[in-house]
Amino acid sequence: KGVEIRANCKVRELIIEENYIRGVTYFDRDSEKQQLRAKITIDASGYSGVIRRQIPKELSSNVNYDFTDEYTIATYREIIKLKSENDHNFRQEILILYHKDIPPPGYAWIFSEGQGMLNIGITWVKSIPYPANKSMKQLYHDILDPYFNPDDYDIIHKGGGNIPMRQIGRASCRERV
Repeated sequence: KGVEIRANCKVRELIIEENYIRGVTYFDRDSEKQQLRAKITIDASGYSGVIRRQIPKELSSNVNYDFTDEYTIATYREIIKLKSENDHNFRQEILILYHKDIPPPGYAWIFSEGQGMLNIGITWVKSIPYPANKSMKQLYHDILDPYFNPDDYDIIHKGGGNIPMRQIGRASCRERV
């Protein structure tokens, strides 16, 4: 289909010509500055919005330049490898846990990352204060340790972050008469 993937590149600037976004400049794996021109440019940098923040107001079409805490999801997750030779029971399912200590619409999750490996974590809307005066990582352990004892696994990767979310559209629904 003509798609070319350039992995491990650091995108830095928009290329704007004649009031159109024509592509981006980036640094390749060898730290050389390059240009990539395209008919369509998509900023997939998530919350940080490296490119989104550079779009001139006159070229934006309802672009969110920043996200308030009300439209930001805070997360913490770990990828774990079970020490036991036995596989886990989550090969074909995703478990979503609604817990009394996680304010709605937040939740915890457990899902497979392959043989003996799991992705487990928690999330909620950032504008809602941490419950019970605990950190997100403390709540993570309070809620998920009963499922997987930390002594029984190795952490492959861990981290937290922010994810932007959009407000659910209000004007797009119409009643049938």
